[in-house]
Amino acid sequence: MDLNSSTKARRVLARKYRPKDLKDVIGQGVIVQALSKGVAESHLPQAILFNGIRGTGKTTAARILARLVNCENVSFEGTGCEKSPVACGACRSCCALAEDRHPDILEMDAASHTGVDDIREIIDSVQYRAIYGRYKVFIIDEVHMLSKSAFNALLKTLEEPPSHVLFIFATTEVAKVPETILSRCARFDLKRIESRLLIDHFQSIAKKEGYDIEQDALALLARAADGSARDGLTLLDQAMNLTDAAGVSVISGSIVESMTGAADRRRLYCLLEFIIKRQHDDAVSQVRQIVSDGADPVAIMQDLLECVYRVACFKVTPKLAVDATIPEFERSIATSISSVVESMQILSLWKKLLKGFEDVKKAPYAVQAIEMVVLRLCFAAAIPSLDEWISNCSSLPTAVHTAEQKNNALIDQVKSDDIDGYSTDPIPIHATAPILAEHSYSGQTSGSSQERPSIHSVDDLMRALDQYREALLSESLMKDFAFINFSPGHITVHLKNPAAENVVSLLKQFLFKLTGDRWAIELSSQDDTPSLHDVHTAECRTKEQAILQRPFIQSIQEEFPGASVEFAHKPLFDSSDK
Repeated sequence: MDLNSSTKARRVLARKYRPKDLKDVIGQGVIVQALSKGVAESHLPQAILFNGIRGTGKTTAARILARLVNCENVSFEGTGCEKSPVACGACRSCCALAEDRHPDILEMDAASHTGVDDIREIIDSVQYRAIYGRYKVFIIDEVHMLSKSAFNALLKTLEEPPSHVLFIFATTEVAKVPETILSRCARFDLKRIESRLLIDHFQSIAKKEGYDIEQDALALLARAADGSARDGLTLLDQAMNLTDAAGVSVISGSIVESMTGAADRRRLYCLLEFIIKRQHDDAVSQVRQIVSDGADPVAIMQDLLECVYRVACFKVTPKLAVDATIPEFERSIATSISSVVESMQILSLWKKLLKGFEDVKKAPYAVQAIEMVVLRLCFAAAIPSLDEWISNCSSLPTAVHTAEQKNNALIDQVKSDDIDGYSTDPIPIHATAPILAEHSYSGQTSGSSQERPSIHSVDDLMRALDQYREALLSESLMKDFAFINFSPGHITVHLKNPAAENVVSLLKQFLFKLTGDRWAIELSSQDDTPSLHDVHTAECRTKEQAILQRPFIQSIQEEFPGASVEFAHKPLFDSSDK
């Protein structure tokens, strides 16, 4: 056995295939073009900030830029605006950087060097010129981790750095970087790398490493990478190791499924079908089988939410079926389910799953909790759709005649469609307004022969407003009006609030609908009459003071110094009063 061959470690793909030049950076075309032009014209900002999620090339771009500005023989490939600078790789500066011994390029991790003393070292070295190249480059990774004092120490140097100094910052949380720092930097936001580019990138690397890779495997890797090249290459490295262990040279979709935890995706779609078809026995059995195979209940709920999302997308936006990141088996199953489920049903299922997800996370016994959630989903799926519900409304008992009985029947129907807090929300609550309106004003027009209520006083008017739920009109009359004279058919008022003049017409309409008579409302300039609200407030204050003077209350306050008494007053007008 060859000891050297057995102990030789394979270099991880993320480091082996790290880009050496700007032209090799994928998914960041605009930024690459801007930096290339800056290098070509020797017109770079002296402070640059790269912001983006992990694995999109922030540190890589910083190192490439440091290499280019110090290369002695930099060349340019391409034509026009597509020209890309390329370092020679042979000069003294390039060789020193490749061997991690470049004296002019300092890379610091702010996560482990957060203090002002670390920044002071940088400030002290800024005054010295570069040894090998033209620039002294300071790369600070995860710059948002610096302390407040460290940021403050850096401000003056960052504002007026020497011409031979270049600062490059990288961060994943730009919101934590002070505005005073951001205002002194040229900011570049790196995007998530598109799945299409990741698939091509992974396929190219797998081929260079001597592996064939299936399209489903590429799609799963791109999805798991979530826009990060480094995350995807780490997974690809793991998939290669598993492929070698299996003694094959083709990276299959099944290997990547088992590696990324997507092996149960088919069974989750099967579970979703059981729920939609209301097959609760099969659904619970499927959940128990998935859990017994080692899946975490919370993870199951997360994956089930993703399955529902995928079905909803296919239902609403069929063009998503051509997305290259979706494996063929998932595209087929999701499309099949979307063809038999209604849009409102799948959207309602998503809402219930979110609630169930929170229940499973909080439950002391997650396994039992997820089974109960699945049962609720199965029974909720049996609730009729909106169209079915509306059509069934016509089958209400014919013995229901009055508007109040209709209202109660409708409320009972809505309550019957609510399963343990998982409301189907077939119609918004304001949909009962027409029935309430019918109850309020039915037959109360000028031509009605029914008996009409009599309004002889302000009290009668305010109680009528409360009875018919005219809350806004009632509130305005109490606060914005002072009633000077009130008689049937004629009211004299003073406007406390001139902006409430339009309320007068609303009051006339209400009185006409209620009594069938047209009322005259006269505006007076007499302003010495208090409003109903003012009178009520004064009476409440008088009652409160009287209560506070009672010996019993005073004895309590003496026993408990600092204690306060809270008062709750009954509304001035209540339709339930006799």
